[in-house]
Amino acid sequence: MANDWQKKEQSLMEIRREKARKKEEILALRKENYLLEEVEEDIHYLSREYHEIMGLFHEVWQGN
Repeated sequence: MANDWQKKEQSLMEIRREKARKKEEILALRKENYLLEEVEEDIHYLSREYHEIMGLFHEVWQGN
């Protein structure tokens, strides 16, 4: 009887460790996602700046 209880207790501990590990993985993925979103915003901003500069160069080239 005690052996069954020990097996169940050990199984429960393994499940808890696995749950904690999965939570850490989720947090790491959320952090990575957040960083990727920041990079995406930066790229979008730089793209707008690039197009604005190219528009200004085009105006200068045309003599405006």
